[in-house]
Amino acid sequence: MRRGWLALAFVPLACLFPSVGDLQSDGGELDAAVEAQPDAPDEPPAADAGAEADADAGFCESLGGGHAFCEDFDHGVFSAQFDKIVTTQGVSLGSDGAEFTSPPLSLLAIFPAKTGKSDQAYMTRAFATATSGTFALDVRFDAWTPGSSGVFAEMRIDDNLPTEHTLEAYATDTYAALEENFAAADGGQAFVDHTFSTPIPLGAWRRVSFSLDVSSHTCSASLDGVTVFSGSLDPSWAAGPIQIHAGLTYVGAETNGWQARYDDLVFDFQ
Repeated sequence: MRRGWLALAFVPLACLFPSVGDLQSDGGELDAAVEAQPDAPDEPPAADAGAEADADAGFCESLGGGHAFCEDFDHGVFSAQFDKIVTTQGVSLGSDGAEFTSPPLSLLAIFPAKTGKSDQAYMTRAFATATSGTFALDVRFDAWTPGSSGVFAEMRIDDNLPTEHTLEAYATDTYAALEENFAAADGGQAFVDHTFSTPIPLGAWRRVSFSLDVSSHTCSASLDGVTVFSGSLDPSWAAGPIQIHAGLTYVGAETNGWQARYDDLVFDFQ
């Protein structure tokens, strides 16, 4: 069993951030106005114009808008598509340009080294009722506390209801896993782990994708497109409003601190 949960208060996003220049953090919409280009009837477009446009487009633009949710953090308002931001005192969450998988920015969560407290730095987005969901993201750990675990992404059904069920992706210095979290029949809390066949290394980007299906009661995960787990969900899972969490929602210990980067999040559901 990975850990027991601690009750934590939500704190408004008023903490220190990494260098973010003039980025906003109020969740406002981006100014996405596009200026029309003049016609050039006497000069046909070059044969590789489409390829050049794709190369210049950001990650989400290159996908063509065919997903329920996509965020590449490249436009400066890192919270624009999220419903809620949760941080505890002393941590930071914001845009950063030092490392990314699609330029120029990624999301960076930093927990300084400390003892005696479990911190949080994450954002949420809620969607309609779903029977299945797939959450894919690029993640990179640049610091963690050996022997401890850090939850870095979640899919949650029936948030804040007695029927709430959560599928969490977490990493340690020796292995990674999915964990089911839900109320047990005896009134306690159930934690069911599904360990990956391959760990997530420190200091390297990995494409993590994990899925759930409450109709077939199955879940799976992959790293860089290679399946690292496929198995069963508890029979108690049922359809309901689905929510994603991106960021560090739980760490077991912070004696060495934690630093995690995120890029190119994609979510789909049915």
